[in-house]
This record gives sequence, C-alpha cells and structure tokens, in this order.
Amino acid sequence: RRVYPYSYGGETPRQVRVGTSGDGLSTVSGPVLEKGYTRRYQTTRSFDKASVMAQSEMGETEFEEVGQEIFDKVKDHNEVHRTDLGRALELLGFVCPRQAWIDEIFSRISPQYNTIEIDDFVTFLREYAAFRDEAYEASFRRCDQDGSGQIDSSELAEMLEELDVQPMSHVLEEVIEEVDKDQGGTLDLDEFKELLDLLHMREGFTRSEFEEFVSILRRYDRRKGEDLPAILNWLGFMWPKERIQQVLEQVNSGTRLDPHNFIVCMRKVREHELEMVQHLLQKHDSDKSGTIGMREVVPILKEIGYEMWDISAIFEAAEEAGVDSSEMDLSGLWRLLLTYRKREGFANIDLQQIDGAFDKDRLQSLPALEAMRALRELGFTANFLVMQTMLSKVDVDDTGTLDKREFRKMVRMLQERETLNYKKAFQAALPEGAKGLNEQEAEQAIRDLSFRVNRQYLALAAAVCAKTNREDEPFLDQMAFVRVCSYHSRDLREVSKSNGGWTEGEVNHLQSVFNRYDVKHSGLIASKELVRMVTDLFPILARDRKMRPELQRIMKEVLQETWSFQGLGFKDFL
Repeated sequence: RRVYPYSYGGETPRQVRVGTSGDGLSTVSGPVLEKGYTRRYQTTRSFDKASVMAQSEMGETEFEEVGQEIFDKVKDHNEVHRTDLGRALELLGFVCPRQAWIDEIFSRISPQYNTIEIDDFVTFLREYAAFRDEAYEASFRRCDQDGSGQIDSSELAEMLEELDVQPMSHVLEEVIEEVDKDQGGTLDLDEFKELLDLLHMREGFTRSEFEEFVSILRRYDRRKGEDLPAILNWLGFMWPKERIQQVLEQVNSGTRLDPHNFIVCMRKVREHELEMVQHLLQKHDSDKSGTIGMREVVPILKEIGYEMWDISAIFEAAEEAGVDSSEMDLSGLWRLLLTYRKREGFANIDLQQIDGAFDKDRLQSLPALEAMRALRELGFTANFLVMQTMLSKVDVDDTGTLDKREFRKMVRMLQERETLNYKKAFQAALPEGAKGLNEQEAEQAIRDLSFRVNRQYLALAAAVCAKTNREDEPFLDQMAFVRVCSYHSRDLREVSKSNGGWTEGEVNHLQSVFNRYDVKHSGLIASKELVRMVTDLFPILARDRKMRPELQRIMKEVLQETWSFQGLGFKDFL
C-alpha cells in the first residue's frame, strides 16, 4: 500500500491507504474533455468518462475514438500486453485500477494470449467500466440494509474505506453538501454515484482548489508550448526538472497537458511532495518522537527545493498556519509548507512593502508599465528587458495587467533570478573539495557581486552555519551564502528606493548629468534648462509630434509631484 492525502489545501493531511489493486476511481480525460472541458468543469457535476461509456451515453464512433487514443499510447507492435492494461485504465481516468478485476475481464476476452488488439481492447474498457459500476451499486446495497434506497451520509466514510478511498474529512463534507440536494443527511444511489464522480473528477482536491487549477490551465492555454515546469513555477513550486519529468512519465504525458492530465499531474505532485515531507520528517526526527522543531524545518525546506531569503519568513508562515513551532508533526509541517508557498516565501516586512507599492494607486490591477514603476519603487533595478521577461512569465493570460497576487509572484521571480546569480558566485568562489567558504572567501565573492559588504551579516551567518554543522571554524555553505546575499540585496534596494530606483553607480553618473544642466550651481535645474535636458537626453520623444502628447503627460505627472517654484532638485530629478 502507498500513502497520500486527498487534499491540497491548508487542512491536516490524513494518511490515505490506497491498495495497489485499487478501486478504479475514474475521471474525465481525452478528446471528449478537450472539446468542452471549460463548460463541463464549470458545472462541477460528474463527467466521469468511464461511467458515460458504461451507460452507453457516448456514440459508438466517439467511444471507439477514445479507445483508439488510449490504445495508441500503450500499444507495442499494434497490440497491448495485459501488464499494460492498468496504465491504459489510468490514462483513461481510473485511479489505481484493481488488478483482480483486470485479470478476470482479460481472461474472458483473451483466455489463450497475453496481448489484445484494438477491438478487444475497446471491449475490455467497456467491461471494466461496467464492472466498476456494479461494484459501486453492490457497496451501496450493503450499506442500505433496510432497503430504503437511502444511506446516511455519516456512514459514507466507512463505506468509502471499503472501496479503498479515504478523502480528507473537509473534502468529503464539502462533496456531501454538494450532492445532497435536499440537505436531508441521506443519499440515494444516484447521489452516491455523483459523490464518487466528483471525488474522482477532482482527484481528491476541494472544489476551490480544483477550480483554481482549471483556471490556471485555461490561462496558460493561450500560450501554445507552455509546459508543466512553467505552471509549477507560477504556483510557487521549486522543483528541479528531473523531479517534474518523473511526474510526467507517471502520467505518460509530454510537457503539453490536456485538462485531465494536468489535474492528474497535480495529484501526483501532491503525493510526491507529501512523501518527501514524510521521509524528511523521519530523517530529521532525531529523538523519534514524530515531531521536529523549527531548527529542522530549514534544511527540510531546502532539501525539497526552497531557498529561504529570510528565516523569519518560516516562523511567520508557521504562525499564520497556526502551527506549534516547538513540536511540529507531519500535519503541522505540511500546513507550514502550504502557507509558506502561498506567501511566496516572503516575510511580513516584505509583504507589507510589496503590497504597499501595489496599492499606491488604489487599483485592482496594475498596467505593465505601472507594475514596473512599482518594482522600481521597491528598489529593483533590473533592466527593461528583464522586467519584460518576468512580466511575460507572470501575466500568463496576456492581459497586460497584474493583480496583487501576480505582482507578488513577479517580485518572487525577480528574487529567484537574483538567487541563481548568488549560487553561481558561490560555486565560482568555492575551493576544490571544500564544502563551504570561509569568511574571507565569502567577503570577496560578495564584493564581486557589487555589494558593499556588511561584515556583521557575514560573521553571524558563518557562526550559525558552523554551529548547525557542528564545525569548529566559521564557514558559509551555499544556503547561508545565498541568505547573506539576500540581506545585502535588501539593503541595496533600500538605498535604491531612496535614490528613485537607481543604483549607487547610476546615481553617480546621473549626478554629473544633473550638474551639466544646473548652470547656476544652485542645486536646482530651472525650467528652461529642464526643457533642454529632456531634448538632449530623449530627442525622439521630444521632437516627434506623435510622441509629444506622451512626453507632456509624463512631464505633467512628474512635475506635479516634484516641481517647486525655484526648480528641480537632485532627488526629484532622480
């Protein structure tokens, strides 16, 4: 048996036992879904393809097209081996198909051979779907002991466990409320099937989680060629390509995803991440108590793939999630991880500044150019092309605007870009065979990144790193080096914010430009010289009649905030 939770929200994960022989949970997939998945998903009702097949609601031609599509994915020399039938059923949408059912049906269809061709393959799919529906009805009848045609919703958890399905309690409660139309606390057979179909279709996610995933895929669907790595990065997963490829291989999908495969991929992502969390919790649980402290959380998150720009962000995420940071069990660690990702890895002070820059104009969404202005106000000095690239990654539906959540993601992606540069600098400075940098080596590497070194950051990080790794001499491993660089970057952004979004080097250059037009050496540029300066520095903008209204708009906006009767000072000039 393998273990995974039927949840992806902030609730406590329960260990869900899923037999390797499975129950054949199914969901929508294939060409039928591709034709109208948006409409079907929006209704949130059951669109279980296998059930549709079993009830003969699909035309024979369409039925054969679906079977042909699956056949083509698993065939070998125009035949499917019986050992590949489980994978074929999973591609169709069945979760953990029962091997006993597969063997029984296959022995009837092909008693003498281990392979079948397309006609028998389609027959196999139909019979398996019918077999599963019969099993569901039998389970319902066993629970309906008085023959009333109704079962009490409180008995569902036990009934589902017989089918090797154990959704989290909050997910089950949500689905019961959805299908129990009269809210009487009982379900008839049709409502029971609909409940199973909803659990199957949503792959165990809550309705809001499921709809969010569908919305994300719909937004990405505008971009032909976007893939799972890009979507996971947008969602905040820090997964290496190798790990993502493992998930894609399990789903038997290329990087391009149809809606069904994407939902299945997200379930696989959840299962894989929970298994990692369980393994790492056991690894770092030195006293075998089943709990860990915050000290162990940092290396666990790092092993999963997350870079901590500020350790305080982890403590604040734990507080927001309501987690006991002194004794954190699996459920607490899982909730912390989800909350940390929802916060994009930022500390409270960062979120306040990011949201403050976004809310300055009190808009629900920022146009692209305004978003770049807000980023410069935060002190980010990346050039225009870099900003455009980040904007393209975040604004996946190509609206040309960012909402607050997207704006946070853009800031996070800019910091991830910086982090990559810090890692490269660390590796370039790392002596051969060494596991870290001493303080002198780290100081030079930080200087090479054009930071003014703060030795207090360096000394504290080196001491903590040595203590954590039980070493006598202070040193910085890659994680500590990245964190120190992040502190320096935050300080530099504060300087940049006070300089109107310019770096110190750029400020020095612009001071010489300012002095050139400060003809009276009064520390102010008069209006006449300001016109000359704009004409010299931006000749096309100043002289092209078509662009002149834009220049006038810019000048009006700037001068309303900065112009005094005497002229323009250097700070306002910046």
